[in-house]
Amino acid sequence: YVMSLSDAYPTNVRAYMITTDGSSETITYSYYNEGLIISEYGEGSGTNKWIEIYNPNDYVVDLSNYALSLFTSAVVSPSYTETFADKTIAPHDVYVVYNSGSVAAVSAEGDLVNNLVINFNGDDEVALYKDGFIIDVIGVIGSSGDFAKDVTLVRNTDIVSPNSTYTISEWTQNASDYFDSIGFHNPTNPTSIEIGGLTEVMA
Repeated sequence: YVMSLSDAYPTNVRAYMITTDGSSETITYSYYNEGLIISEYGEGSGTNKWIEIYNPNDYVVDLSNYALSLFTSAVVSPSYTETFADKTIAPHDVYVVYNSGSVAAVSAEGDLVNNLVINFNGDDEVALYKDGFIIDVIGVIGSSGDFAKDVTLVRNTDIVSPNSTYTISEWTQNASDYFDSIGFHNPTNPTSIEIGGLTEVMA
């Protein structure tokens, strides 16, 4: 069978159908992960700054197709970019890019120093690219004004896919210099959810 889900359902689902009596179906679907996500943004005191990227997949991800860019002063083109040459992220692990001036709590969990990209001040946007396209972003590119100054933003655990539109409700805001969650990310990924009613089916 080929089953069609309406646009109301998440795009990142696997769907299964069990026909019980030839006319009614019991359907469950489970999430699968698509792409890396920015899981944490730290804009702390002084040069305590970092970006954490999470790999939700069951396999190592080669970062050569990815890039991390900083947009400063309300520009619409990247000011600085990290291209992650020869870098990878292990399954269900994180990759932390940080400013070399950060305290030990940050650098101990860090994987890569970049003092150009990781030099935001609360009014600069940060975007994660894949194959030249933005897949995840913090801030509205081209806008000005402080939106994430002196805060640590941690991605909510129910967010399992990147979002090319900055959505503040996907993030939990913590105080400046909040280091408790750097170096790991534990999303909640439901294994199955029952969908009631009939669904369009093509044999």
